[in-house]
Amino acid sequence: MIFTTSEIFAGIITIFLIVVEVFNLREFNLEKDEIVIERVFTKEELTFEKRKLIYERACASLPLIQEILHSNETSFETLINLHASVQDINAPLLEVNYTKCIPNNIPKSSVFNLTKSMDLMICLPPKCGTTNWQKALDIHFINVTKGNDEAVKLKERFSNGTGGEEAYSTLPRINQQRLCDYAKNDRNFKKIISSTNRVANVRNPFARIYSGWHDKMRDEKLRIRYFDQYYQGAKPFQKIYGKIPDGYRVSFEPFVEYLASNPGDSRSNPHWMTAFNLCSACAMNYTIITHLEKSKSEIQPLLDHINLKNLNIGHQYNWNTTSNTKIDTETIRPPDELHWQKVPRKTAKLIYKHFFLDFVVFGY
Repeated sequence: MIFTTSEIFAGIITIFLIVVEVFNLREFNLEKDEIVIERVFTKEELTFEKRKLIYERACASLPLIQEILHSNETSFETLINLHASVQDINAPLLEVNYTKCIPNNIPKSSVFNLTKSMDLMICLPPKCGTTNWQKALDIHFINVTKGNDEAVKLKERFSNGTGGEEAYSTLPRINQQRLCDYAKNDRNFKKIISSTNRVANVRNPFARIYSGWHDKMRDEKLRIRYFDQYYQGAKPFQKIYGKIPDGYRVSFEPFVEYLASNPGDSRSNPHWMTAFNLCSACAMNYTIITHLEKSKSEIQPLLDHINLKNLNIGHQYNWNTTSNTKIDTETIRPPDELHWQKVPRKTAKLIYKHFFLDFVVFGY
C-alpha cells in the first residue's frame, strides 16, 4: 500500500499527539487502563499543527533566511527553493546559532493583548478580515469587562453604523516599546504575554495587496485625505497602463509598481506592511496560524480551541464595484491570482521578495 504525503503527515501528527497524551497521563500518575483515548483529530487541527511546525522551522532558521534574503547574490530561484525547503517538514534545516528575536517597535501594533479577559493574544493585520474580528472581540471584551448591557449597546452601534472608530480603539494593543525594552535588556516579556492562546490571523500577501488597493485607492474624499501620498507615488506609473478603472484614483498595476519600487516597511502603510513585522512574528511564539482564505472552514474550529465558540466573526465580504459598497454576504470570489495577470513578472518577483517572510513564516 502506498501512502500520500498528506496521509503520512496526518499519521505522524496523530502519533505525536498520542505520545503527548500518554506523557500527560504519566505526569498526573494515571494508569493507562483508566482512560480510553477515543479522540479523532480533525483536518483543521492537523492543518493548524502543520502550519505551526512550518512557523517554528522558519523562526528557528530566521538568521540564515534573512541573510540569504538580503544578499545581492541571491536569485529568485534560490528563494523559491528556500521557501520549499522550509515548508517541507521532513527536510533537514541547516543549523544556525541561536539569535534572540526582538519584537518590532512600530508605532501601532496589530497585536492585541486580551490575556486577562480571554486568555488570548491575537495579531490582526489590516486587510485580513480584521474589522470582522475586531468588532466581534470588541463586543465580547466589553461584555467581560463592563457587562452585558454595555455590550448590547456597542453591538447596536455597530449594526446601525454609528460605532465608528470604536471598532479599532476598544481592544488593548500590545505595548511594543515595553516589549522591546524587556527583550533588549534580557528580561522575560512572557510576564507581559502569558496567554495560552496566541493566534496570528494572516492572508496571502498577493491577495492582501490587492485588497489594500481595492479599498484605499478608491476615489473618495476620506481615502484622498489619508492615502494621497501613496496615490502620488503610484501616479507616475499610471501612463504605462492606460485608463484608470471607474471609481479609483489609480489602477492596480501602477500601485503594485510603486510598492515594488519602495521595498521595506519603514515608510509603508499598515494596510500593505508585512504581517511579519506587524505581528512581530518570531518573537511572539504563536500557537495557531489561521489563513483568511480558509476562514469558512477554520474559524469555528479555531474559536472552539480558544474557548470562544459563540463569537460571531462573520466572513469575508466582497465589493460592489459599481457602487463601491461592501456586500455583507458570502459570494463566490474570483481567484486572487487573476488580479495579477497584467503585472509584469519582474515586478511580481520583487513583491514576492519583499513579502518573502510572510510567505515562509506563515505557511503560504
